[in-house]
Amino acid sequence: MRILVYGAGVQGCELAHRLLQNKKNVVTMLARGEWKERLDQRGLVIRHWAQCRTTVDRVATIDTLAPDDCYDLVFVTMQAGQVMQAMQRPADKIAFGFQSSGGHRDVDKVVSAHVGVGMTIGGATAPLSGVFRYRVKTAFEGAKYKLTFVSDMDGWLKCHLALILPACYLCYACSGDLSKATKEQRDLVLD
Repeated sequence: MRILVYGAGVQGCELAHRLLQNKKNVVTMLARGEWKERLDQRGLVIRHWAQCRTTVDRVATIDTLAPDDCYDLVFVTMQAGQVMQAMQRPADKIAFGFQSSGGHRDVDKVVSAHVGVGMTIGGATAPLSGVFRYRVKTAFEGAKYKLTFVSDMDGWLKCHLALILPACYLCYACSGDLSKATKEQRDLVLD
């Protein structure tokens, strides 16, 4: 299966790593600038923080998407607001997904924080068709990656937002270092 991962931040890199576990996939990443050069020279280096291991994958890269490029699946790993205005696809061909990983990108590698990675995925405006779901499942065959399909992605995102925003705000308050959070701050997030 020909797959494009459009975006090479933490989420895109972790996703490409998982998709590459299926040897039937031909994965390409759209990346730009110095990061594209690093991927081309050194490969996709990910430090899996909780697992205390580092992986290196070779992945093809492009820096632009040509009008005649054709892929079986395209994963856009950017915020929805950054992409929706430019979308030229029918809504029934678009899915939204939320990958259960985080981390940051260093100069020469990605540091990924996850405990069992996977994705909650659903249609942009309606439940995904059986054909679409099958295509996504096929892409992850052989990968240690849990897919959870939801019929109401908008509702799921709103519920998830209520859980994740307090943790995000605490992260900002602590300048990205949650180990500096006080007990009172942690309790407020849980409340």
